[in-house]
Amino acid sequence: MNLNIFCSNARLTKNFPTLRGQSFELTLDVFNLPNLLSSSWGVIHSTTGFENQAILQQSGYDTVNHRGQYTLLNMTGRNVIQLSTRYRMLLSGRYTF
Repeated sequence: MNLNIFCSNARLTKNFPTLRGQSFELTLDVFNLPNLLSSSWGVIHSTTGFENQAILQQSGYDTVNHRGQYTLLNMTGRNVIQLSTRYRMLLSGRYTF
């Protein structure tokens, strides 16, 4: 049985010998292993999607200089990319003859 862990992914393989030198290999791949261990780990955030969100709000007008006065709006933070954050598993088999 082999266990390989690369960054946040893991692979577990087991080889079963069968007839006349043939074999069956069973493989389990786990993608985003930290998220499988804890739902707060392995979370992927993104700052995209704010293209249509205003970052400034006019709070007044300067009549002397003929221009607006603006305040910076509080950005709500980052979005969590749900599909990429979730852990995934892939079970596969291979028969060698």
